[in-house]
Amino acid sequence: MPKLTNERVRSLLDAAGQRLAVAHPDQMVQALESDDDLVLIETIRLAGQLKLPPVVPGLGRLVTADNPDVRRTAVEALAAIASPGAMKQL
Repeated sequence: MPKLTNERVRSLLDAAGQRLAVAHPDQMVQALESDDDLVLIETIRLAGQLKLPPVVPGLGRLVTADNPDVRRTAVEALAAIASPGAMKQL
């Protein structure tokens, strides 16, 4: 949501996105297969923020992505999740 300037709307959309991500981690896993780096980075950040264990294998695959921003964000998310499985991916 980089172009969204209304903070109230941004906050409401962020909260709704978080609730959806927690309720449907399978969709988060699917989003980690996107070809769009912006989608990947935002999905990775959200997964790390929410500490979603089901996305750990997908994050592990992104540690070797071509885009350095995707790689860095994936490493940060895995570190935030900090489960034994996440640490193995690092």
